[in-house]
Amino acid sequence: MSSKNSSSAATTGGSDGLHGISATAVIATDLEIDVGTLSVDADNNRVGIGTTEPSTRLQVDGVVTSTGLAVDSGTLSVDSGNNRVGIGTTEPDGALHVMKASAGSVTASGDGNAFVVEADDVSGVTLLAPNEGVIYFGDVADNDIGRIRYNHATDSMRFWTNNAERVRIESDGKVGIGTADPGTQLQMTSTAPYATLQNSTAENSDGGCESKIIFEDHADVALAQVEGSHSGSSDDTKGKLILSTHTGSALTAGLTINESQQSTFTGDVVVTGTTPKITIGDAGTEDTMLVFDGSAVDFRMGIYDSGDRLEIGKGTAHNTTPAIIVNSTPQVMTTAAFGMTTGGTFGTFSDGDATPSVVTGNLWKHHASTQTITMFDDGVAGQVINVISTAAITYDVTSTNLKGGSVDLVTASGDVTQWFFDGTNWYLTYFMDVSADHSVIGGGGADANDSNTILHMSVFA
Repeated sequence: MSSKNSSSAATTGGSDGLHGISATAVIATDLEIDVGTLSVDADNNRVGIGTTEPSTRLQVDGVVTSTGLAVDSGTLSVDSGNNRVGIGTTEPDGALHVMKASAGSVTASGDGNAFVVEADDVSGVTLLAPNEGVIYFGDVADNDIGRIRYNHATDSMRFWTNNAERVRIESDGKVGIGTADPGTQLQMTSTAPYATLQNSTAENSDGGCESKIIFEDHADVALAQVEGSHSGSSDDTKGKLILSTHTGSALTAGLTINESQQSTFTGDVVVTGTTPKITIGDAGTEDTMLVFDGSAVDFRMGIYDSGDRLEIGKGTAHNTTPAIIVNSTPQVMTTAAFGMTTGGTFGTFSDGDATPSVVTGNLWKHHASTQTITMFDDGVAGQVINVISTAAITYDVTSTNLKGGSVDLVTASGDVTQWFFDGTNWYLTYFMDVSADHSVIGGGGADANDSNTILHMSVFA
């Protein structure tokens, strides 16, 4: 840029030009005032402030201070008192306030109220609704690829992609994903509403690489927890699921499902309902059982599928040491001597009870007093009982539901009788006279029908 080469001016004022200069026109090839404070590059039609080589139409080097700025009646305005910029408004509410925004993009950074986007009823802008603020995101082809929308009427925030609403935050804090009307604090609605919790740590320890859903109370105490984690210490993809509840002392696992789909319960299992049922098996050809794991001896109950039978027995393998078998007939078989007791002992009839109850067992003793028995109460059809006399006991078999011959049966202490119940009557099937001579059939008596005979053949006569 050259200095003053030529000029043409009309001046007024003092002859020395110190008090003022006025002119209708000033023409100069280049102009420089106060050594670069203001300069004009006539060749390129550029003006520089603070520089003698402006690179644009107007270039200012240094700090510009203004109490306010408005361009095109509020198209662009600066509120220097609050350090705010407004586009479309002369009263910006935030660091950047865009009002009645049309197509385009807004970029802002910073903390707090970075910028405000506001829209009223705007004719010709179909993407905006009344009282709605929108931030639009476009691609290089000016396609609408995303939006953030705020609706003042419903006080809700909405997030869009691909011209469809994806997430909504309602005024009461409820969040909807794929739904415009969430019914709970968080609701996901979709044809495949999946949620993924991923632990990015590379852990192969037992219980490592865990993800959790924690349920807390008002005091931040975990009342319950669902945890998925790695199972075992090998470098593999085996996993386990743990359901825990708080016992009042600590969060404790209640159910653990391992990589073999084996479920371990640490407490009791209660099945309720009007018709409670537990099904073991899926109609396949496999053995099923309940195993009772004892400290010294194990027991089992279940189906031995190869033999088409139900087994109750000792141990944890079918077809070994069974005690009771129910076959497909169905027929019940015992593989050892069968006896039912009351708490592991004989039951004792009450003194003076002529119709004692036999509901709790099949092994009984009389009381030590003389008694006449006319019936055994609470029997079940098919039940067999064995009764030991401990005194002179008489069985009235001639006029009662006790059936044992034509003469009442009188027993002494130590005698044993056995009775079978058909649902109505008790039938005497065995009588052992402790004082009889058992080496001789008939007990050594002279009469074949002697009451001392071991077995009364006339019982079913």
